[in-house]
Amino acid sequence: MSSDLQNVAIFGATSNIGQHIFQSMLNSSISGYNPSLTVFVRPSSSQASSFTKTVRVLKANPSDRKYLAKAQTGIDVVITRGTGQVSTPKQTSSKQTNQIFYV
Repeated sequence: MSSDLQNVAIFGATSNIGQHIFQSMLNSSISGYNPSLTVFVRPSSSQASSFTKTVRVLKANPSDRKYLAKAQTGIDVVITRGTGQVSTPKQTSSKQTNQIFYV
């Protein structure tokens, strides 16, 4: 399966519900779909080391909008379990930069 949605960022992957979302993306049941995962965790998180080495883990302060926007460069989809706003990169072309899913 070919998809333009290969680079997926997850906010809240260590929460009760977020863990299930993360595992679903990591172990996708869609044949041929193997997304590249980026997980954002708070700098104080002790769970950052619990992710497999194939997952890009970024420690980020959720209020640091400039860092979050820069860190999401190349991300196709943002999935957030959080209740706050997520900073996304500005659109630089006619192609949509991010698709955001709130769960």
